[in-house]
Amino acid sequence: MFTALHSALGIAPTDEFTNEMLDRLVAERTAERQDLDFKEKIDSKPTRPESDVKKDLCAMANSGGGVIVYGVGELPDKKDHAGKRVSAGEYSSGLEQSYLTVATAYISPPLRGVEFHWVEHPEHEAFVVVVPASQQVPHMYFTEKKNATVLAAPTRNGSHSEWLSEPEIANLYRLRFQREEASSREVDEVYSKVAAKRSSDGFWGVGVAVPTYPARNGDVTERDATMARFAAYDDPLRHDYRGSVSPVTASNYRKGMKCWTFSGKQYDTQELLAYVELHENGVVTVLSRLDRVTYSTGDQIVPTHAFACLVGDLLALIRHYGGVTGNTDYTVRCSVEWDQDKPLVLWQPKDPRYFSEDPLPLESFSPVEAEVSVTANAPLIDTARSLVRDCLNQAGVEQLPVWRK
Repeated sequence: MFTALHSALGIAPTDEFTNEMLDRLVAERTAERQDLDFKEKIDSKPTRPESDVKKDLCAMANSGGGVIVYGVGELPDKKDHAGKRVSAGEYSSGLEQSYLTVATAYISPPLRGVEFHWVEHPEHEAFVVVVPASQQVPHMYFTEKKNATVLAAPTRNGSHSEWLSEPEIANLYRLRFQREEASSREVDEVYSKVAAKRSSDGFWGVGVAVPTYPARNGDVTERDATMARFAAYDDPLRHDYRGSVSPVTASNYRKGMKCWTFSGKQYDTQELLAYVELHENGVVTVLSRLDRVTYSTGDQIVPTHAFACLVGDLLALIRHYGGVTGNTDYTVRCSVEWDQDKPLVLWQPKDPRYFSEDPLPLESFSPVEAEVSVTANAPLIDTARSLVRDCLNQAGVEQLPVWRK
């Protein structure tokens, strides 16, 4: 990961925050800035009405995201600079959960993707909170002022927080709507490009994931791309459908234009069955020949678990490729494309534990979309279930073929 803390220290990305990093902050008397805030103590009860946690999180999110370090104090001779390490407080899972609850339940719109990191130390225990750049600004919270409940919208101005004015709030809303329109157009363009790579035969699952805030546009090495693909292949999301022909089984890789591509083909006919693109800007796209994920169904009949293969592989790829590019939030779209003049017919295996479901033939398919966070705290299986259920519900199927609770 690469955060404002790494930037302030002038160091490369790391897998975690360390005591050495915090010691350097103090040794170099690092200054606070818009995206970096130091605090001595963490609030052990952040859900209290009088707690400043809501204000701190909102302010950081409304100014582009950043890092809050608890356990670093200032000295009288140099305000707003790291001057000493102190004990921020004792860690507990309840503290972490309460902090994240504030982000999602006490702030509107919910501030998702906040990461809470614990840095152990015998005397100077510290906590590092990473607040992501948000597409949903302005974030606000309710507070009491002069015997009235009002919405407060703070932001960072240098090393301090201040309140947004009404014109500033209006401008942030305008910018949000413009970004949403631009993001929708980008998803459309990415989807159209990868869908055009399919053949005219069969039924093709198309999946795209476009970063909300692209974090990297530099070269991605062959090793970066192949290691992300290997890691996705072993992702727990795939355990329920191993053995199927799905996107991450595509192993024939080559360099594309600002991307790495992986293709999987039928051995005897060289017919394309699976395809992946990992782009330098963090975009991930997949193609899957849905009626060929197994060889046990009839010609051009799509087993319902083919949708799990499409969705699960796409989410696994963005989880692990996001670790390479630094992207954590994506807009995900999945759909089915076909050219022949025949309906999409699904096959659902019989299960005596559930009522029999005979899928309805589909003359068309509606794309399904979701905003997905792939931070360390994100339970992707819930997102996977939701996307696959939206796909299958179109054919009147309620029971998931995999990931059943």
